[in-house]
Amino acid sequence: MLFDSTKIPNEIVDSVVVSKSSLEKPGGEAFACAVIETFYEVNKAMADPAKRDDTLKAIGQKFADVSLEDMEKVVKQTKFYGTPDEGIAVLTGAELPKTMETVVGFCESHGIVDQKPSLGFGDAEKAPDAALRFDASYIEKVKKGDTGTPSSAPPTFSLAWSEYPSWSVFGVADVTGIINRKKGELGPIEKKWGVDIELKEAEYDPCLAMYGAGQCDAVCITNMDILQPSLGRPGVMVLPTSTSFGADACIVTSDIKTVEDLKGVKVHGLEKSVSEYCFVRNLELLNQAEKDYTFSNMDPAAAALAMQQAAVSD
Repeated sequence: MLFDSTKIPNEIVDSVVVSKSSLEKPGGEAFACAVIETFYEVNKAMADPAKRDDTLKAIGQKFADVSLEDMEKVVKQTKFYGTPDEGIAVLTGAELPKTMETVVGFCESHGIVDQKPSLGFGDAEKAPDAALRFDASYIEKVKKGDTGTPSSAPPTFSLAWSEYPSWSVFGVADVTGIINRKKGELGPIEKKWGVDIELKEAEYDPCLAMYGAGQCDAVCITNMDILQPSLGRPGVMVLPTSTSFGADACIVTSDIKTVEDLKGVKVHGLEKSVSEYCFVRNLELLNQAEKDYTFSNMDPAAAALAMQQAAVSD
């Protein structure tokens, strides 16, 4: 490994984004709070020595069916924001606007966004017209112990999620009975907040498509990938779930000793993705010019297999 995402902590933020229009519906804010409390309840179990192994096993089964041992490694490389204080710190920290400026700049220069989305930091009054807003007020409500209004006919809201360590938490919450993923059936947190949460599990790209098409109220997504959808459907990041802390890395063959050795060599990975962002940002930290390196589009799994088979060579 030449470098990894530990060099850019908290820059790529995995999160839950709720559409602005959904938040404005009756029960919308309660929905956001219920999703947040669900996430922290599962994380609370992870932090309990008596429950940690069973919880990690459950997450591992949801996330690509990996073993407990491998799940421990995954968690180390995917830093969870597992408490309300950690989530609030991310959304209110002085570094977030700077980080987003960097992320947006990358997306503009690499053709990921059609135009620069307007960003807002704080509650709706501070940035009412932002395409993407970062708002810790919903976490703060959960931290204070607020509750919703129980209803005999609770409104239904949907969350699209895909298999990923900190997002598989929602699948585990359904399995353990914290919430009920089915429309019309409620778990205890849903009853507490007076909302019905429908979980829509799919691959990552279809989840993004669902959000963009208005087929779900909220989506599990990175701060980078939400930028383009927010141009057509404004949203609010209500919950940061984790950050890549070594999960994204530049893996090289034994003959590559320094980053300069990559000049004239194709670096394979998924273009216009977190992988390319991690590569470019690490080049910047090493005072290297991106133009001197070639990033070639290839599915990461295929690239890893090809490297193992010595099929990637330039």
